[in-house]
Amino acid sequence: MNNALPVSQLVISATIPANHSHYVVDIDRKSFASNIDLSINSVTVKIDTTALYNITATNTFVARKNDGKTTTVSLNAGYYDKDSLQTAMQGYVRYTDNGYAYPAGDAYDLDLSGASDLQRIFGWNRIQQYGVSGYHPVDISNGLNCVKLYCNLVKQMIPNYTTTLCDCFIYSATGLQNITSLSHLNIPVNDVIDIDTIQFDLRNRYDEPISIGCDVYITMRLSVNLKV
Repeated sequence: MNNALPVSQLVISATIPANHSHYVVDIDRKSFASNIDLSINSVTVKIDTTALYNITATNTFVARKNDGKTTTVSLNAGYYDKDSLQTAMQGYVRYTDNGYAYPAGDAYDLDLSGASDLQRIFGWNRIQQYGVSGYHPVDISNGLNCVKLYCNLVKQMIPNYTTTLCDCFIYSATGLQNITSLSHLNIPVNDVIDIDTIQFDLRNRYDEPISIGCDVYITMRLSVNLKV
């Protein structure tokens, strides 16, 4: 790791367009001599929380009843808190005092084959029996309480492990700009002579690709150091 004082600094601003989990940004070509080391010393990421949908697409489940009848319920894509989710599910979910959820109402089970988001939020199986709690507490964020940002500039130092550029913890209420700003960093950059494109990837806390319904704005400050 190079601790030499920087001979110059480089600021790169980039935008990941809405609904892209993987994006390559074109920038004005930057060229560096072979005796130069680069490191990232600050990162700022701005995400509009309005676009962080915990129901990412239409989710449909079937409530199966003892009299042989069924009720089909569909939820449109959007962000739901626990109360609005319970309402949208027509009362077919209830919450425990210790943070879990179980199927309720007049059904003996729920068929969630078409409701993958609900399965993950509640920790339910594809077929969830009446009164049986999920295998983990309710994750109302559906894995979006942390948005992981990867960048191909980051030099990977640990075998078989990919280090993020930044973990963006979502703390802002829905409808606000969530800004993650990290400074005093010293993240080594891959050895390069030229930089004209930068690759970014967005993933949720489960490390699965996600596409967010808004532009994601990124600013990085790089130190340009002489090799020692």
